[in-house]
Amino acid sequence: MSYLIILIVVVLAISPIFQFLPSPRQKLIVRLRETAFKNGLYVECCKDAELELVKESEFFDGRELMFYGLRRSGGKTPLVDSMSWVRDRNGWCGDSISIDLSETLEKLPRNVIAVKIDSTTCGVFWTENGSENDVCDIANLLRVFKEDSDRF
Repeated sequence: MSYLIILIVVVLAISPIFQFLPSPRQKLIVRLRETAFKNGLYVECCKDAELELVKESEFFDGRELMFYGLRRSGGKTPLVDSMSWVRDRNGWCGDSISIDLSETLEKLPRNVIAVKIDSTTCGVFWTENGSENDVCDIANLLRVFKEDSDRF
């Protein structure tokens, strides 16, 4: 009987330690962000002003959005305005009609909600529901956006 009481006390003393272990979701996010960093991307929480852009998408469900971006070099001609595209049920719609990146945008993972390109960065907004391969795909396509946007 005394061994049972000692066992219960030990289990009660150790159990709070398990709350400090990362959940599977937290482990996934760490792997995604490490992959992003290895591919030259930076990660930011979505700012309120940027949320207005994303709220237009019917795929935005209110979850926390992250911005995975690639810095643009101090290119030849910086963009005057930012350009953005938002995923909707029919595909992608954007505020920059003169630039057609629809084929490239279709290659993005389904959980990417929006794309933004401005004078300093190009990047995507997503909920980090994906795999490390998705991050590699995003990084490769952002490099294409960066090269294409240097010609705008």
